This record gives sequence, structure tokens and C-alpha cells, in this order.
Amino acid sequence: MLKNHLPSSVTLTINTSISGLSGTRNHAINIATGDIIAFMDDDAVAKEDWLRQLAVHYIDSNVQAAGGKIIPLWEPRRPFWFPEELDWTVGGSHKGMTDVPGPVRNLWGGNMSFRKELFHQVGLFNTQLGRKGLSGEGEDTEFCMRIKASLAGAIILYEPKAIVYHRVHKHRASLKYVIRRSFDGGSSLAKVKKVQRTKSNIGASPERKYLRYLLTASLLGRLKHFYRLRNIAQLSVIVLGVTAWSCGYTINLAKRLRYRQD
Repeated sequence: MLKNHLPSSVTLTINTSISGLSGTRNHAINIATGDIIAFMDDDAVAKEDWLRQLAVHYIDSNVQAAGGKIIPLWEPRRPFWFPEELDWTVGGSHKGMTDVPGPVRNLWGGNMSFRKELFHQVGLFNTQLGRKGLSGEGEDTEFCMRIKASLAGAIILYEPKAIVYHRVHKHRASLKYVIRRSFDGGSSLAKVKKVQRTKSNIGASPERKYLRYLLTASLLGRLKHFYRLRNIAQLSVIVLGVTAWSCGYTINLAKRLRYRQD
């Protein structure tokens, strides 16, 4: 058993309450005893100084949360057609996002940490969101947005030196998986906005910057060398990903508007 290979200081527990990622995280929060609670995925490996790189930022009392970079570990290797801009679909940090330390709107669930007292101040992860089975996400984004809305001056910090390596299993390296995850990503943002009950730019500005990057620097850069098979393939996948994301967002947003009218 796994328990036999863990140090005695480590507590191994099973979530027997609300199922899903958010419910499991909440279960862990309720039994955790430390001042800082850090999260990573079960198929990830942290760099040796991961926690130290995060913990040093909590010297600043305004820093309420800190997270870092997630580097995909492809098994066996990255497909030639898979663009780095869509690494977020396999749980990794993607090309086009910031790579310098500083304040951000939200952290990524596979590499994030929070002051424990936060969960007493703003609540736990929303169990309406978060992965259940093969779909669902956005609980990390919604929680970070709730922090900013609830605590004046709160800083959510990104530290790229705090590195976690996330395994990308072979079944995820498929076009079908990328399209489904892109659709889920758009759908989840619409759900987050529904939970937050806001249409303010703070909710969507990182996504808008990312889409602008995809449609300018990313696509134009590949069009310059359109004759290369690799660029043609990656260009096509980016277009499919953006389309799937937009469909997911639009469909879920339409459901929300129809629900309000009813």
C-alpha cells in the first residue's frame, strides 16, 4: 500500500463526502494543520525546491496565494502537431502566458498554494465547479476571483521558479482530447462568470489577451512558414482549439441567459 511508503508525518486520507476535485480539495483543507496549503495533481512531480520557492513570498502579508509553472512531461514525446500554446489542455503552462514573477488574476490547480486562513474568510472551493470524471474545471479560477473580490489589497502571485512537472499520458495526446478540453475550458469560464454574477473585464481579461496572442503572433508566425508540415498541422489545431473554446463559452452563456429569461 502507498501508506507503507510514506513518512509517518504524512497523513493519507480518502474523501468520503462530496465527490469530485473541489470536494476532495475541501476535504484535505478541513484536515490540514499548516498555515500554508499547497496543491498539485496526483500525476505530477514537484521540483525539489518547489515549496521553498512558494513559501518565501508569504513573507509579504498581502500575498494570499502563490503558484508556479507546470511543465508537461510527455509520454513518450510531444506529438509534432501539438502546439505549445495549447499545453493548458493537458494541464501545463502554455506559450503566451506570462513567464515572469508577479501578480496574476488566478493560479492553476496543478501548482498553487494559499494561506489556510483564507478558507475561513472567503469559503472553500465551489463544488458546482471542478473536475468530476472527464469534464469540468474552473474551481481554481473562481476561488482566486473570490479572493480578489473579498479582500482589498490581496495579491495572488505567480512564481515561475516554483516548478511542477505534469505527466501527459498517451491518451491525452489526441486531437479529440484537445477539442474536448478546449470546449470544457470555454464552458467553464462561462460557469465561473455565472457563479461570480459579473460581466466585468476582470473576469475575462487574461483569456482575451491569450486569444489576441493566438490570433496575432502565434498564427502569423506560422503563416510565414506555412509550407512546413509541422506549422500547417499546429496552425490547424490552434484554429480548432479556439473554435471549440468559443463554442463551449457561447453555448453555456446562452444557457445562462435562457435560464434568466425563464
